[in-house]
Amino acid sequence: MLRRTTTRVISRTLRLMTLPAVLLTLLGGCAALPALDSRDFDARSYQLYYGNDSAELQRLSASLGDHEVLILDSRKIAPASLQAMLQRARDKQARVLGYLSIGELDSRERARFDAFVATLPVDQQQPFEQLVVEWNDKFASWRIDVSAPLWQRWLQHQAEQLAAQGLHGLFLDTPDTVDRYLTHPNWSREQRIEKTRAMIDLIRAFKQQRPQDFIVLNRGLNLIGEAVWLNDDGSDTIAGLALMQPHPDNPDAVLYENAYASDDPWTQRIEADLRATAAAGRTQVFTLGYRDTIGDAARFFARNNSDGFIGSFAASSTSLHQTGTEPAVR
Repeated sequence: MLRRTTTRVISRTLRLMTLPAVLLTLLGGCAALPALDSRDFDARSYQLYYGNDSAELQRLSASLGDHEVLILDSRKIAPASLQAMLQRARDKQARVLGYLSIGELDSRERARFDAFVATLPVDQQQPFEQLVVEWNDKFASWRIDVSAPLWQRWLQHQAEQLAAQGLHGLFLDTPDTVDRYLTHPNWSREQRIEKTRAMIDLIRAFKQQRPQDFIVLNRGLNLIGEAVWLNDDGSDTIAGLALMQPHPDNPDAVLYENAYASDDPWTQRIEADLRATAAAGRTQVFTLGYRDTIGDAARFFARNNSDGFIGSFAASSTSLHQTGTEPAVR
């Protein structure tokens, strides 16, 4: 695989032009860089777990492989347990990543968000309803307009807290909120472009300011190709992340969740982009298969390996709070 360090050839001046201004200013004040540098790191496997059960955390720690990525919701884990996990990761040259929702605010986080806003100067505050795109009933969360400066400040506040825990990078969840931007019935074409570009810039902002971190993008698959479709037939587009091309601030990996569960034209197009991304060797492709949608783990891993991806398996999308993923047999 080509090392991603070979892609860091675009000048810093050009990179700064694409970064949301508020987030750029705030990111400059992050905590000290993590001990493990991921700019020359390629994952060999990954595991994901959203819960905090001590026995499951011990299992994941004991099974941590060389150059493995472990994705956790570190906010739920006792500091002593997390530090033991981080030490184990250092011994194995592995990486432990923290969870960060960039496109949605969970209703359980609303009080913490409001408390953060109250600490800001009045001229930096905004009414909450100005940030909200819509309510996500399935996950009891609000989809957010990520172009809002207040939202960018909130994300930076959380990123700083995760960095202070000694984590080696971030798992950026809910970027697929951008799908609602692309189809918003009350936004003009110019507004849809503005919001979509804000999401792309936001994704790249984390890597730009902390290049040593390992950054994984969870879903957001409409953004990963050379072009983002603004209409159904792809005749109207804007530039996407183009993960198969050199860019110093693109994420280190993208997660294809519920992989191989469909075979419609959209899925075929996205999987072609993912195969091109994996073949280019600049952004790695992680896949997550679910037993309740694809059934057979052996069939999943056979297709995954053929495509050149790095796979894990789980019972369902709702089981990851109880037990971690099942990595491929090493």
